[in-house]
Amino acid sequence: MEFEAPFIEALQQAVTPSEADVAIARGVVLDAVTHADEPALVTDFEDAWLKAQGGRRPAERTQYQAVASTQNGRRLADPDPTDPHLMEFPCRQAVRRALAQLVAEG
Repeated sequence: MEFEAPFIEALQQAVTPSEADVAIARGVVLDAVTHADEPALVTDFEDAWLKAQGGRRPAERTQYQAVASTQNGRRLADPDPTDPHLMEFPCRQAVRRALAQLVAEG
C-alpha cells in the first residue's frame, strides 16, 4: 500500500522521541536504579516511561490500524501519537538514548 506524504510525515513525527522524551526517560532510569534492590530490566524503564506519559503497552496480538481521513483528498487521517502501538517506538528509542547518555557520563 502506498502512503501519502502527509501521513508518512505525521507517522515519523509520532514515533520519533523528542529531547523532552529523552529527559523523561533519564528521570525514569535514574529513579528506577536508585530505588531498585536488584538490577532493573530495560522493559521496566520502558513501562515506567509509558506510565509517565499516560500510556501503556498495546494488548498482545493487536495491530495498529490507520483511520480513514475525513479531509477531502486524503485517504488516511494523521496517526494518533498516543496510540499504544505508536507510543512503543519513541519509548524504546528515548529509553535507549537515555541509557547511552548515562553510561557515557559514567
